[in-house]
Amino acid sequence: MIASAAMRKYASPILVLTVCLLLAAGCARQQSRMARLLPEVDTITKARLYFGPPKSTVEEPDGAIRHEWLLDNAYTKSGQWVIEKSPWVTHDRDGYRVEHSRKVWREGGRRVDYCRLSIICDKEGRVLRSDWQGNSCETLIMHDPMRR
Repeated sequence: MIASAAMRKYASPILVLTVCLLLAAGCARQQSRMARLLPEVDTITKARLYFGPPKSTVEEPDGAIRHEWLLDNAYTKSGQWVIEKSPWVTHDRDGYRVEHSRKVWREGGRRVDYCRLSIICDKEGRVLRSDWQGNSCETLIMHDPMRR
């Protein structure tokens, strides 16, 4: 009975920690994938192969050409039923703590996926510099030759 009491006490924090670590690993993977892929992009031809056609192409005053890819999706998630720990606690006849839960409705929310990738090339199509920012840049990658 002691093992099950300890399990009840520590199972929830361990589960929360595991989920947080998995989410953090996913975010690090996205950043490292873009950080790993961009140095390989040395020409605009390779950039178009990896990311598809750019959203806009503009010639800068210094003669360089700026190519930009933009992802801007906003959507609403529907609500859902979730199990929530209730604020009251009781004890069973053996003295063990019993935490109650209840089913509650959580409203949906708005999510915005955003990424801006900018690659600046010279007139011959060689990449001079590149920059990206956003929370969903991995979705821009159409072809990754280094993906395993």
